[in-house]
Amino acid sequence: MTKISTFAALAVATFLCGAAHAQPALKPGLWQAQTRMPSDPEFDKAMADMRKEIASMSPEERKQMEAAMGKQGVQLAAGDKGGAASRFCMSREQAQRREVTGTQGDCTVTRQSRSGSTYSTSFACTNPRSTGESVVTYQSAEAYTARFTMVSEQGGKKDKTVMESQARWIGSDCGSLKSIAGGTK
Repeated sequence: MTKISTFAALAVATFLCGAAHAQPALKPGLWQAQTRMPSDPEFDKAMADMRKEIASMSPEERKQMEAAMGKQGVQLAAGDKGGAASRFCMSREQAQRREVTGTQGDCTVTRQSRSGSTYSTSFACTNPRSTGESVVTYQSAEAYTARFTMVSEQGGKKDKTVMESQARWIGSDCGSLKSIAGGTK
């Protein structure tokens, strides 16, 4: 599995961290997540290559790519320190559940636990076949951090990927960006 497809799978897993019943809701609206894979020069290079590729697109190609991503409720943003950044719109319902996109694709939450404002989740995915764990800590209604570890196997070889993310609320207006996972604004 390439680091980019691993990143995509982890991005889905990022959003499996769902409900947090005893804590205040997150704020609905526009959020930005800064994501990086620590100690992974291959990922950093892939992100740099992706940024170069996007920069070299014609305005029409870029518009098509942004429209396709927008349909999924995601918008690329400038990343720093070799990381990747994305913006997404969180609906009121998703914010109340502290859910960024909910369960998607071929991933299933196998265990969830909470200690204060920290939520731990285990998950299993069938495509790509992988398992992982996440720890999400909510600092406030406007910010959270997350660390994800995923082990996948392809061609008989196991690959461990670690991803760290920091997300912050930008504002209540999502502009033309639709809510992720079909939520309502």
